[in-house]
Formats: sequence, structure tokens, C-alpha cells
Amino acid sequence: MASYAELLTRTEWKARREQILELDGYKCVRCNNREDLHVHHIRYERGRMPWEHKDHDLVTLCEQCHTVWHNRKNGGYLDVEEFFRTLDIDHRARLRHE
Repeated sequence: MASYAELLTRTEWKARREQILELDGYKCVRCNNREDLHVHHIRYERGRMPWEHKDHDLVTLCEQCHTVWHNRKNGGYLDVEEFFRTLDIDHRARLRHE
């Protein structure tokens, strides 16, 4: 079985990543930075490939905000609503997009 890092090199992930970047206007949803963009999985669902997650489970963050997110004090996973509330982002448009 492929490692997670290997899965992120597949064309399916590259296409899905591009969709999320486009959805978020090619900028970090937290700070509006347009450089060094990552697509962050808010949560993972067992048995799904990285590219099989819904729009509201994926979000564009710049490298700095992504690092800050993963190094936050409390750690652990948040549900989608709590994730966006923590970043002070209105995610209703993203949910309507699906």
C-alpha cells in the first residue's frame, strides 16, 4: 500500500488540490497569502483517499498558517464548523458549493 506522501503525488490528488485552490481563490483562507499554498485536510474519513474528501473537509492554507495550525496548543481534530470558527472564516459558501 502506498504511503500518504506517495498518495499526494498521484494525479487524482493534484487535480483535487487544484479544485480546492481554485475554490479558495488561490489564497490562504486565514491570511490571504498567495504564496506557498497547501491544501489542508480538516478531518480524515477512514477508507477515503486524500482526493475523495468533500470540499468542506479541505481548505487552502499558506505554509506559515498550516504550520501554526498543526502546532496549535490543544492539538487534536476539530469538526468542520469548529475549524472554520477557529480561523474566523465564514464557511457557509463552501458548504453551498457542494
